[in-house]
Amino acid sequence: MMYRGLGDVEKVAAAARRSTELAPSDPEYASAWVWLFYATFAGEGPEAAAKILGPALGFHPGFADLRHGQMVLATRRWTAAARAPGRYAFLPQASLAYLPNLGCACRDLGFPFTITASGPGAAENP
Repeated sequence: MMYRGLGDVEKVAAAARRSTELAPSDPEYASAWVWLFYATFAGEGPEAAAKILGPALGFHPGFADLRHGQMVLATRRWTAAARAPGRYAFLPQASLAYLPNLGCACRDLGFPFTITASGPGAAENP
């Protein structure tokens, strides 16, 4: 994927799209879904990129880099909501207060990783 190094988002997306069309479920080409996700994210935005994750995870549910894409989207959406003016102005403070519980929440949501939190009030993360 020489185009990635050159920063040519459109060519990366085109090459990755073609790879995913030719071999959508082949584990050897699972990373093409990741390239397609990030190239689409950069070129068309997060909502267009989100549409790629569904089929990608259907073919490769255990591929960690695709799960990272889910986290990128969730973080992007949280950031957009936190910056939006309006009645949810308390969101960042409320979310930060919840941070010690993030490890357990990730486990409960099915994310395949754990986060350890330390300090007073930190939730257990078995």
